[in-house]
Amino acid sequence: WDAVAEWWAMKVLFRLQDYSNEFAAQDAIRKMVEEGLPEVCNKIIKARSTTDELFCITSEMLSALLCFSASDNSTQQPSAADCLHSTMRFLADEKSSIDAKASGAKLLAFISRESTQSKSQISRDRSVRALVETTSNHVENFELVRNTMFLVSSLSVDDTSFDLSLVGHVKDIIEGAFGANPDDPDLNAYICGFVCNISSVAGADPEILPMQVVAKICSTPCASSNPRYGRAFALVASQFPQFLDRQSTTDEAQRLLENLCDSNVEVQASSCASLAVLVSSSENTRNMVFEQGGLSTATATLMVTESETMAENVLQLISALVCTDSKKALQIPNEMVLGILQGMQRFPNLTKTACIAIRNSMLMTIPGFQSVNTAGLAETLCG
Repeated sequence: WDAVAEWWAMKVLFRLQDYSNEFAAQDAIRKMVEEGLPEVCNKIIKARSTTDELFCITSEMLSALLCFSASDNSTQQPSAADCLHSTMRFLADEKSSIDAKASGAKLLAFISRESTQSKSQISRDRSVRALVETTSNHVENFELVRNTMFLVSSLSVDDTSFDLSLVGHVKDIIEGAFGANPDDPDLNAYICGFVCNISSVAGADPEILPMQVVAKICSTPCASSNPRYGRAFALVASQFPQFLDRQSTTDEAQRLLENLCDSNVEVQASSCASLAVLVSSSENTRNMVFEQGGLSTATATLMVTESETMAENVLQLISALVCTDSKKALQIPNEMVLGILQGMQRFPNLTKTACIAIRNSMLMTIPGFQSVNTAGLAETLCG
């Protein structure tokens, strides 16, 4: 009866934080954290008498508390590290239900974010392989798939402990799940995060990475609002350009170029950095961006941005655009040097990057700087 009572109590509390009224839900969660509910959840999960059903609702509750606390600066940060081993035990147990494994995967993902040590402990435990293998056999269960991808995208951040032999299984999960759920933003973000992490690992086998899935994700309507998509596509293009279709790369570059005018500076900065990588990896893409007025767009952005990160990314894009392999001289926008100087004056930390952009432009343009507005160039560089 104790387990039944705990289940009902947790069910009621879970519904309190699931209000349609966002402010009421946040207030309820904040009070739960302050009253010590995370510690109670830890104890319930650790108890040997905890049933599958009670584990599911308790781990979902604890995940909600951890998620809220991570984004709320006014709330103390609870920990779920105490129930780490018990949660892994549920995932490794063949008798655990699919729902328990799905809830446990989500909770482990949040725990893994607490520290590098937690990531390492989870990655090295047999429960992760058991979860991935189970998910491979149940790709139709979207909750299980999404939470598994949440976990592996978090664990793969630490390439010193993540088991690379799982990548092939994860690829199968991704390809099966994406085909049935191509527009889910959370799943797509986890896929892109995982691919970014694994692509950065020396010796990663490109054949077992879902390259084409990333290309398709970047063509979805929601791609413009999530900077992670562009970063993933650009990283794949940089690491393994031979596996990307040229037309796909060109289409993605067109979208990233349009994103430079987005109202969200994070989207602008990410798109600009991604575009610089694509331009550097493909002469065809560089020509397209140049012909579409990429330098003019970059210059206009540089002259008004208040973000140092954005300014740095724009300067790198300018350098990438003018450094062509075709040995042909380029005509740069009349105000480009002026824009670079303005950016350098607003952000002194970018002086070296700005000078590199100016140097590259001088080497690759016609006829030198004779037809370009260079007012203040000598004074700025010598001052």
